[in-house]
Amino acid sequence: MPTLALPIPRPRLRRRLATANPAAHEPALARSLTGLAARLGAVGRREEALAPIEEAVTIRRRLATANPAAHEPDFALSLNNLASHLGGVGRREEALAPIEEAVTLYRRLATANPAAHEPALARSLTGLAYHLGAVGRREEALAPIEEAVTLYRRLATANPAAHEPDFARSLNNLAVRLGAVGRREEALAPIEEAVTIRRRLATANPAAHEPDFARSLTGLAARLGAVGRREEALAPIEEAVTLRRRLATANPAAHGPDLAESLRTSAQVRLAVGEQLPQALEEVREAVRILRPLAGQLPAAFAGKLDEAAGVEADVLHALGRDEEAREVRQQLSESTTS
Repeated sequence: MPTLALPIPRPRLRRRLATANPAAHEPALARSLTGLAARLGAVGRREEALAPIEEAVTIRRRLATANPAAHEPDFALSLNNLASHLGGVGRREEALAPIEEAVTLYRRLATANPAAHEPALARSLTGLAYHLGAVGRREEALAPIEEAVTLYRRLATANPAAHEPDFARSLNNLAVRLGAVGRREEALAPIEEAVTIRRRLATANPAAHEPDFARSLTGLAARLGAVGRREEALAPIEEAVTLRRRLATANPAAHGPDLAESLRTSAQVRLAVGEQLPQALEEVREAVRILRPLAGQLPAAFAGKLDEAAGVEADVLHALGRDEEAREVRQQLSESTTS
């Protein structure tokens, strides 16, 4: 595993201690398992991350049942993380139950102690909106993300250093959710605000915030394209590709899928503008090369993204007058969809 900013958890040592003295060491074991899952996910080992986070949830559910006041916050956190990891391997429907349970827990905790638990409630609401959108429940996803944005705006106004990154994430999600229900013009304001915040954060701390900044730039390009402002979409998507290419060069497993997303979006923007079509073809074919092995390993998570990129490739080929190649790509896409 590549060296990471945080120490790698040691669940084997914690497990031995917890076996000898559960009351004293099970909380620490659950914490190490949660950390291990996060580290594995961060380096692209998504399937491997599931077992430790599932074990952490099992332990913390038992602890929270016995002593809610002491352990419910950590239990809710593990539920949140489990939903994220399930979504990361394409098990989208399964991700809903833990994120909904986390929101219920955090809402009760935040009602009793807003200062301590409102940030976690807002984070879970953002996650709930994402997971609802991932299973096609687009209208239902709006209420939780709007609530999250309201909470985070207040929190970030009071303490920008602590809450601006999460506020920007919620704005990014709101823009996606508004676009998904056809409210394209309304989606521009939140994504533009997210880009402004994340540019400032990434300038101050590139290692921590550049991945999120690139995500918002990609989202801004998509939102501009959706309202017909295609020429304006070129600058943010080019910046996003540059950032994500550098990140993916350093850590392909973690950032390769994001680079593929930006490359596909860039090709779509260039196609819509009707310029630089050869470059658009190079970009979307690179996206396909990145996504093909991922779709073979994790079809639930990446097969749809691969199909989307292949569809853009066919569109670009057609625009270039290479209709026979476009038909071949569409035929392969049809066969993969029906197989």
